[in-house]
Amino acid sequence: MKSSKTGSMFKKVAVLGIVLTLALIINTAAVQAHEDFKSFYLRVIGRDMMLDGSITFTSTTNGAILISVNGLPRSISVHSGDEVEIFFEEAETGSLRIYTNGMILAEAMSFKKIKINGVLVAEEGVIIELVNIVLDMDTICSALKITVPDASSGYTYFKFNDEELVDGISDDEIIVIKLTASEERELIIDFLAKILGSPGAYGLAATAYVNGEEVPELGLPGILGVSTIALATVLLYGKRRVFLRNR
Repeated sequence: MKSSKTGSMFKKVAVLGIVLTLALIINTAAVQAHEDFKSFYLRVIGRDMMLDGSITFTSTTNGAILISVNGLPRSISVHSGDEVEIFFEEAETGSLRIYTNGMILAEAMSFKKIKINGVLVAEEGVIIELVNIVLDMDTICSALKITVPDASSGYTYFKFNDEELVDGISDDEIIVIKLTASEERELIIDFLAKILGSPGAYGLAATAYVNGEEVPELGLPGILGVSTIALATVLLYGKRRVFLRNR
């Protein structure tokens, strides 16, 4: 009789362990599907730094993008509800800031092209200023990428996900991918050295590479490891209960 009860108990514990393990894997996968952005901080002195990629957002205000193309100033109107796309290619001048309240500012920032609601409105110019544009933080879609090439050597400070990776004279290649902001953390890209004291950037990013190696983060092996521990804990707990009952 005891053997039957013990077998039944082990089956229940095993099923519970499997359910908890699957729940953990599904929950972790769901979090990763929404992309887990990490904080980063980057500063360089005597080294090149460039911005590539694009950022898309919806404006919540009426404003304007003041630009210069071939030395001629222009104003691009932006209305509340408009989708704005700004593309960069090896930009090395100016600054771009997105604050936690949605305000976006730019100064002397070279751009590849600008689209409003999918329509190309400007190419190959410089953003002089963004006037009265506040974006909806939930609509930010970023493919921005900062690169510090290994062709130059100089002081470098790079922290990702609260871990210092580079601090000192270095020629390490650093690539930070999918730069963005949130309601808790702003995004600053500063080639002018007005904010950080030297060219640099800080905010949130999806991932980063140093000399071609991705900065480590919890992936599938880590998930499986945590799941195995959870399952083992449940099984041991169930076995202990059965042992105590049979004493």
